[in-house]
Amino acid sequence: MIDLLPSNDPFLREVAEDVTDIQLQVEPVIEEMKFIMMRNRVCGLAAPQVGIPMRFFLYKHNGVTRVAINPVVTHRSMDTAIDREGSLSKRGYVVRVRRSRKIDVEHMTLDGNRAKHSFKSITARCFQHELDHLNGICIFPPE
Repeated sequence: MIDLLPSNDPFLREVAEDVTDIQLQVEPVIEEMKFIMMRNRVCGLAAPQVGIPMRFFLYKHNGVTRVAINPVVTHRSMDTAIDREGSLSKRGYVVRVRRSRKIDVEHMTLDGNRAKHSFKSITARCFQHELDHLNGICIFPPE
């Protein structure tokens, strides 16, 4: 059983490792992570937030929960927006964050294939937020 780490856990500020075995490192926890997202009504959840030091996260796009494994942003628009963001890692903490309005991304899927997407608006913001978690970046200050 996995659960969210407390906001003061130093693990949240570490850079996650690349996934090398999807079946072993990702598949066993996907359903539990989906449940945590559903229970908390959020658009994304990164593996490090639940104590898994691997580079993958779940995100919602058009109402469908997807998995991004070893994700990278290949292009960020210069057009940015500042909006409010919160994090399950520190409930109730909200801060204004500047993000690119449109991004192009690549990542592996659960079946091991490479996917390329262009996202804008809330999905672009969510993707960038979750990618920050994989890089040990949190929107809240260390405690």
